[in-house]
Amino acid sequence: MKVELSVANGEDKFREVDSHLEDLDGKVVELCEEMLGALNEATEENKALRDELKVVNGELISMMDEIVLLKKALAHERGAT
Repeated sequence: MKVELSVANGEDKFREVDSHLEDLDGKVVELCEEMLGALNEATEENKALRDELKVVNGELISMMDEIVLLKKALAHERGAT
């Protein structure tokens, strides 16, 4: 009788542990999906920022070119007077 109770108790504990493992497995899958979603969102945001940086860099280069032209024009004017 004691052996049967011990086996039954062991089986109950096994079922309880198995249930907890199934819950954890579901939570791990959910967490992985959330992390993948966050990673995808961060990747898209990074791409958008890189694209914006390229535009700003192009504008900066244009402004620097304009400054060079203005300096040349100023130097020419100073030399002419």
